[in-house]
Amino acid sequence: MEKSAIAAPPFFTVVIPCYNYAHVLERAVTSVQRQDFDAWEIIIIDDGSSDNSAAVAAKCAATDHRISTITQQNSGPARARNHGVELAHGEYVIFLDADDELADTAMTAAAQILGSDATIDCVVGGHVNIDSKGRCKTVSGSALPATGAQRFIAYLDKKIRLCNGAMAIKRRLCQQLPFDEDMRNCEDIPFFAHVLLRGNCVGFKEPMALIHKHADSLRHNDTAAADNRLLATQRVFADWLPPQLLRCKNKYLAKAHLSLFRTMYRNGDKIRARRLYHRAIAMYPPHVFDGAYLFKYLRSYLF
Repeated sequence: MEKSAIAAPPFFTVVIPCYNYAHVLERAVTSVQRQDFDAWEIIIIDDGSSDNSAAVAAKCAATDHRISTITQQNSGPARARNHGVELAHGEYVIFLDADDELADTAMTAAAQILGSDATIDCVVGGHVNIDSKGRCKTVSGSALPATGAQRFIAYLDKKIRLCNGAMAIKRRLCQQLPFDEDMRNCEDIPFFAHVLLRGNCVGFKEPMALIHKHADSLRHNDTAAADNRLLATQRVFADWLPPQLLRCKNKYLAKAHLSLFRTMYRNGDKIRARRLYHRAIAMYPPHVFDGAYLFKYLRSYLF
C-alpha cells in the first residue's frame, strides 16, 4: 500500500472575524478562493453573531476543505483575530474583515516578495476603497522607511496608510504582538504601529484589498472613531517602546485630542471642543502654532 502524501502547510492563513455580516461573508471567502495562488487556508471566527453568520460560515467550510470555522462568545474583533492566529498553520497571516475582499492577485504579489527574502516579516500593499455607490478610489502602496522607528513615526504622521487585508504578517510576529483584547474598536492602530516597529516590513504598490465603505461601519461614525483613536493612541505608546519613541507620546496624544476637537467643532459641540483644545495645548504647547486648529478654536467663541 502506498503511503498517502502529507499535505504541505499553507503559506497564508486568512483570518476572517465576523460579527453579523452574514450577507457579505461569502463574498469575502470567494475573494480568497479566486486567488491565482493555492497555498492558503481560511479560518472564519464567528464572534457570537445574532444573524446567520455561523450558518453561512459552515456552508463555506462544507464546500472547501481549506476553510474552517469557529464560533466564540462575543468578545470583539481583537479576540477574534488572536483566536484565528492561535489556530493558524500558515507561515503568514492576512487579517481580512468579513465585509471586505482580497484583490485578485494579492497573494501572488505578496508571496513573490516574501519568497525573495526570508528575513521579511511583513509586506504591505495598496488598497481600493469602494463606497456605497460602487465608486472606487485606489490608495497605492509605496516603499516603507528603512528602520522600525522611522516606520512607527511615519504611520502616526499618517504617511503610511494601512488596513486589514492589505498586509501579510509572519505568524510568529502576530503571536509576539497580539491585538489588545481590551479594545473593541481601533484595535488595529496599536497593532499596526507595533508591527511596523518590530518587524522587517516591506511595501509594494499593487492593491491587496478591496475595502467596502458603508454607513453602518463604526469607522465612519465621526465621534466614535475620534474617541476610539484617542484610546488607541494611548495604547500605541506601550511601556516597552524605546525611550526615544516614548518621548513622543505627548505630541501624538495631543494630536489625537486635536483630531477629536475638530470632530466636536464640526458637530457643533463647541464647549467640549474647547476643552479638548485646551488639553492638547497643555500636553504639547507647540501645537498652538497650528493655524488651522487655532482658527477653529477662536471661531468657536464667535459663532
